[in-house]
Amino acid sequence: MSAARENTNTHSTTAPHPRPEIGRLYLMVIAGAQIGELHKLGRQRMIVGRSPETHLRLDEPGVSREHTELLIDGGHVIVRDLGSTNGTFVNGSRVEKRELRDGDKLSIGTSTLLLFTHHDGIELGYQRGRAHAAVHDGATAALRRQLFVDRLIQEISFSRRHGAPLALLLWELDGHAALEDRLGPTAARDLLTEAARATHPMLREDDVLAAFGPGRFAVACPQTTLDEARAQGERMRAAVAEGAFEAKDTEIRLTLSVGVVPCPESTDRVVVAAATLVRVAEEALTHARTAGGNRVAS
Repeated sequence: MSAARENTNTHSTTAPHPRPEIGRLYLMVIAGAQIGELHKLGRQRMIVGRSPETHLRLDEPGVSREHTELLIDGGHVIVRDLGSTNGTFVNGSRVEKRELRDGDKLSIGTSTLLLFTHHDGIELGYQRGRAHAAVHDGATAALRRQLFVDRLIQEISFSRRHGAPLALLLWELDGHAALEDRLGPTAARDLLTEAARATHPMLREDDVLAAFGPGRFAVACPQTTLDEARAQGERMRAAVAEGAFEAKDTEIRLTLSVGVVPCPESTDRVVVAAATLVRVAEEALTHARTAGGNRVAS
């Protein structure tokens, strides 16, 4: 991922370590094609959308030309949807108009923006690093679980609106706890990271990877049928099973258990539907593990 870059909406900053004003408001893109970008809220009114004429352009699927506006008055920020096709969400709930609080997650299309305030003039580089650490698993660069669940809610909403398939894939390193006991947590973590990297070539551009627990990862697969997701899970399983891994000068054989499920049609609220989808995927993963591991179950 490329380094975050500041967008003041008026001019570029060339200083190597710019220091924002105390109390300055920013949006950090934490999911989507423009992940890592940092935008200063330097106007009283800012339009967010896909059009090149907007103050903050998000060239993402599901974003309207003029999607939402941000109204800034002192330290207060109001977000208001501009009649967008796919809606504006704050912390997973669709809103028409709402005041944002420090740390709120603003979701537009398939992008997620994090609002935060530089209360004490902390260096911009530090704040960027803090935001990145809050969003990603340090070793694998995968999204953290709660942010992934927020993204999954968006994907389910998109799937329903457009009648598009969506699948969820969970994989777990077989015997992860035993590896920790035998090799120690550091070596086991290194092996998990290498296994995750071995699966990366099987991820498509729109797939969303997340660290989902000890030894476990999740992949949301938009525009993907169950059969396609099963085939993808099988390729990931094979890549790890056939890979060469080493810890403490000893060759280690690693395998994965993989659970794959489709997003079913449902009238449940998207938050409930996301929780149900995760639960069913975990059941499939448990079935793969208890059947002996190194297999894909759905």
